[in-house]
Amino acid sequence: MRLWTLPIIVCLSLLPGCGGGGGGGSSSPVVAPTGLTYSVNPAVYTTGVAVAPNAPSSSGGAVTSYGVSPNLPSGLSLDPGTGIISGTPSAVTAAASYTVTATNSAGHTTVGISITVNAAVVPPGNWTMSNTTVGTSPVGVLFDGTNIWVANENSWNIYKISASTGAVLQIYPAGLGAQYLAYDNVNNYVWTTNPASNNVTAINATSGNLVTYSCGNDPDGIAFDGANMWVANYTPATVTKIRALDGRIQQTVSVGTGGVSNPRLLAYDYVANTMWVTVNGDNKVDKIDVNTGTVLGQYAVPGSPYAIAFDGTCMWVTQASANTVVKIRTSDGAILGTYGAGVGPNGIAFDGTYIWITDQVYTGAPPFPMDTICTVTQLLATDGSLVGTHQVGERPQWVTSGGGYIWVTNGSDNTVSRCTY
Repeated sequence: MRLWTLPIIVCLSLLPGCGGGGGGGSSSPVVAPTGLTYSVNPAVYTTGVAVAPNAPSSSGGAVTSYGVSPNLPSGLSLDPGTGIISGTPSAVTAAASYTVTATNSAGHTTVGISITVNAAVVPPGNWTMSNTTVGTSPVGVLFDGTNIWVANENSWNIYKISASTGAVLQIYPAGLGAQYLAYDNVNNYVWTTNPASNNVTAINATSGNLVTYSCGNDPDGIAFDGANMWVANYTPATVTKIRALDGRIQQTVSVGTGGVSNPRLLAYDYVANTMWVTVNGDNKVDKIDVNTGTVLGQYAVPGSPYAIAFDGTCMWVTQASANTVVKIRTSDGAILGTYGAGVGPNGIAFDGTYIWITDQVYTGAPPFPMDTICTVTQLLATDGSLVGTHQVGERPQWVTSGGGYIWVTNGSDNTVSRCTY
């Protein structure tokens, strides 16, 4: 048998270090992502309504991770792998910019996305509203047990309105810039502060007899303790105690740290016999002994504390710049809870069951002007849970309950709303 010998051929090109080929095999370098955008920007959402996934897109290299700063509004989240924003927003949030960063090993790119979360306005249901035209730029409103009284800042007068019908019964003159009201149920007088004339006006609720008393400079909030009126003086950072019977000043109490502390509004704790005042410039509330005038405590409340109301157990304070309201234990000033309160919370009242808050910054959809608002927020006083957000007039100022209704002054359309719920 004949044997054949096959030659062994060695391909040098396959051996390492032997040259040949094209020196290749290397991959293209990683490129940083660029041009990050979102499918919806700006984005406007509603509390309690799941949002449609908002997806990003970019050019350049593939993105490996996403991040956002600051944290998105409560209830919303950003997927770190895909960058998609999704969820169900749970709290009203003013328009704000959130920076999303898309990253890979070569670098990153960013985009600012504007997100607004509006309150879900409760459908009419049991909520009804009728408006009464009052003076120019109404602010304060109160119930004297029979009638509603409205202080009008720019027409310098006080309207007396039937709580049962909403009809205007009488118009009384007041000082310059009439602001807030308090009722002396012992002597039957309605009092208003007049910051532009540095005095207070007292009107007999039955006869209409009127008297004016001096107080501190730039008076703002006012409250009655059963014998005296207490007036917060914005500029000198004091609170004046005035005997309601004859208007004599009994005491002037310094509050805050002085200077630009800017005390605003007052509420009387009739259980502990203390007067509380919001000190806006210091981000605090002060507690004053009614008998001695001693400041018993100064408690931190961040977010521009403004309006204040007592529910028989706790104080509630609006935080105008934080869009929240806090519930404060009166014994030691501890904050027991912080709750969403619309955008730009302003006035506040307790009706025996609910806390009512006017929301002064507009959060609705165009074409409405951005300086108006159409809602009040209703919270359950026991736990701060949101009961509803209800439509009222334009730019609501103050709120009170009386005669089976909720009453809201509307600064932009010069009305007071009489609401049922």
